[in-house]
Amino acid sequence: MHNKDIQWERVTADRKLADQPCWLHFAFLECISGSGAVHLHDGPDDASPPIVDLVTTSNEFRVFNPREPLYCKKGLFVDYDSGTSLTIQWELESHCPHEAPPPPARETTG
Repeated sequence: MHNKDIQWERVTADRKLADQPCWLHFAFLECISGSGAVHLHDGPDDASPPIVDLVTTSNEFRVFNPREPLYCKKGLFVDYDSGTSLTIQWELESHCPHEAPPPPARETTG
């Protein structure tokens, strides 16, 4: 299925990709030299809650490919380490046909 609203970018520096809820579809990290990592965060900056850390060494790659898109409540930020290249796909919630997860159930006492 093709979806024109899925965005992608090749990231080679710290970057805010979204400052609103979105769906993370895919990330591909390749190491250009030495070793490196990227840290994906649920929010607009590197102080936001971490989603996943992708770490690799020279001539290797790492893939983050969840079975279903991962819901990011507050946005999406890439904390980038030098020596790597990240290709990432995401979609703003307002454009996405997926349903947002329901709020957590509240326990009742009685």
